[in-house]
Amino acid sequence: MDFFFENIVLISIAFISGGLLIWPLLTKNIGVKRLGTAEATTMLNRQNGILIDLREDDDLSSGIIPQAERIPSSILLKKREEFDKHKKKFQDKKNQNKPIILMGNKGSAVSVVGKLT
Repeated sequence: MDFFFENIVLISIAFISGGLLIWPLLTKNIGVKRLGTAEATTMLNRQNGILIDLREDDDLSSGIIPQAERIPSSILLKKREEFDKHKKKFQDKKNQNKPIILMGNKGSAVSVVGKLT
């Protein structure tokens, strides 16, 4: 028990640093739902969802999706006003937001852009 009281500062630093290491893992995908192919197709077809391709030009070797709005993630992450301009396209005449499906090779870019929406 004396060890605990004599080293309370070191023990608290250890707990705080451990918490800071775990925090990004816990909050990584808050507000962003990961979809499978079937769910994404259903949202596109039944709810008039919009597919946004966030891949960079270098990553397009596997092909493009003709129905997707192509906006590289680097543009959206650097220019918030560019994102807001594109976001206006995604509202229908009744001013209801359509589901937005983000597609990319890098999950981290999709998560970051997903939090902007």
